[in-house]
Amino acid sequence: MCRGVPRKNCPIYLPNAFSPNDDGLNDTFYPQSSPGLDAQISKFFIYNRWGGTVFNSENRPFSDLANVWDGRQAL
Repeated sequence: MCRGVPRKNCPIYLPNAFSPNDDGLNDTFYPQSSPGLDAQISKFFIYNRWGGTVFNSENRPFSDLANVWDGRQAL
């Protein structure tokens, strides 16, 4: 299920690109939030072009950066 959030006051940010090349800049992809937002990601899935799941993350706070997608790991 996708939920639309008005852009004007949206406290959540999804990058539109990342570069997983180990240069230390934008190497991982994850939803980000405004500082101090007490929210949790209930379900976050990334699919390949054939519809297969390559990454998922469930029930984690936005501040938890231990489970982010590095562009290489696949389920």
